[in-house]
Amino acid sequence: MVRKAKFSIHCPSGFQIGGGLFVGFTLIELMVTLAVAAIVITIAAPSFVDVVQKARMSSQTNDVVAAVNLGRSRALTEAARVILCPTSDEVTCSTTQSWGDGWMLFVDCNQNGSLDAGGTDCINGTAERIVRRGSSPKGGALDVASNASLQFESNGRVAAPRTFTVCVPGLDTARQVVVNTVGRSRVIEADPATVC
Repeated sequence: MVRKAKFSIHCPSGFQIGGGLFVGFTLIELMVTLAVAAIVITIAAPSFVDVVQKARMSSQTNDVVAAVNLGRSRALTEAARVILCPTSDEVTCSTTQSWGDGWMLFVDCNQNGSLDAGGTDCINGTAERIVRRGSSPKGGALDVASNASLQFESNGRVAAPRTFTVCVPGLDTARQVVVNTVGRSRVIEADPATVC
């Protein structure tokens, strides 16, 4: 005769109704789990907001550095003036708009300081054109001591050095992108109390 093995599962939080075994959690176990989860989320949420704000600042700083490097590179490769300037309509440079409202990088072949539609004024036969556009992300701010444009000459040098300041409200640090007369940029940390 073959004997069949019998086994049973012991579950301390299970309960039995009508001969069937139901496995689950008690109300007290669920409430304790929710309380622990709420405490963990309360502790982690402020640090997560800080991480998001620092990512915004890094993104804006990287955009400025990329625009400066691209402007210098285009000036050298196209042997033409390239201008990085604040803009409100993404077509013309503005001397009254903040850099945080928007900026553009364009090739200025005829060196008149403005973007001219049409025409083939560049050495390689192409028209003046916008190379890149940008703006401050939500919750960030880009500022320059003056609203004057940054002009890269055909040799890659700039007419006047500039310092771009990137601030995010609520952070205890700010960043500055410093462009020297050779057209090279570097990023430095700054105190937001003094630069923002």
